[in-house]
Amino acid sequence: MTLADGQKGRKKGSREGDREVGRVAAAAAAPVVVVVVVVVVVVVIVIVVVVTIVVVVAVVFVLLVVVTIVVVVVVVVVVVVVVVVVVVVVAVVVIVIVVVQYSSTPSKVVVDLVVVVVIVVVVVVEVEVVVVVVVEVVVVVVVVIVVVVVVVVVVVVVVVVVVVVAVVAAAVVVVLSIILLLL
Repeated sequence: MTLADGQKGRKKGSREGDREVGRVAAAAAAPVVVVVVVVVVVVVIVIVVVVTIVVVVAVVFVLLVVVTIVVVVVVVVVVVVVVVVVVVVVAVVVIVIVVVQYSSTPSKVVVDLVVVVVIVVVVVVEVEVVVVVVVEVVVVVVVVIVVVVVVVVVVVVVVVVVVVVAVVAAAVVVVLSIILLLL
């Protein structure tokens, strides 16, 4: 064995020693890396879930406000239309009564007009009450449907996000473990 052979052996030994030191360091760092990755993944899951819930709640609030505004506008329009129709009907009835009763005594015409006006007012009030009740029922149904849909969407989104992030985290941990084992 020559001096050159001895130096080759020393170089080969030091390279193997360096590799062994690298393996030991990688094995020591592996748990820390896995813990850091898991913590980061958990933080990302929490942030995504919180942001998703906040966005969905904001959307629900906006939808409820929009639905309420639309319902109020519809109720006002319906009530105005009903009042206008009733006024027109009352006017026509009054004109007909006056024309038909033209030859009668004035007191009879006044009594007939009062009776007609009272009947029309009662009908208008009843129609408006029915319209308002129907609109309120529709609003409640729409709000319940919107809330149920939003809750279902939130649950689905949260579950999907958690599953996807968990799968990605598991894949990252597996890949890191394989890489660390190969070092």
